[in-house]
Amino acid sequence: MKGSLFFIISLLFGTLFLAGCRSTPVEQRELYGLWKANYPDAEDTIEIRGDGTYIHKYSRNGIEPLMNSGKWDLEEVNSMGEQRIGFDNFQGGSLTDRKFGPGYFLPIIERRRGGIILDFDPDANLYYSKIR
Repeated sequence: MKGSLFFIISLLFGTLFLAGCRSTPVEQRELYGLWKANYPDAEDTIEIRGDGTYIHKYSRNGIEPLMNSGKWDLEEVNSMGEQRIGFDNFQGGSLTDRKFGPGYFLPIIERRRGGIILDFDPDANLYYSKIR
């Protein structure tokens, strides 16, 4: 009896904790503007426009600059509590000087430190943050 009561209380608190961890979904208008990646030695920006298009620019010493554009779409919150933004026809560069794409780029949208980031490599802590 004591064990089952403890289990029920633990389950209730665990559920409340997980529900509280999910951030409020963003609205499209919160994404409009210029975003910059936190690469240490590259310039990587995405301009997200209100008409559903974007412009991406990537440059780094020693490689040819990239610029591409396409459409973007705000995804619904998935079963894991993540919301994502999708960029079609996305082509980028990396810190290892490799180019990738074009393809569909799908970073996770997170509210962090009072702002919003577009997290594209959580393991390496790489993300875009809004600069204007």
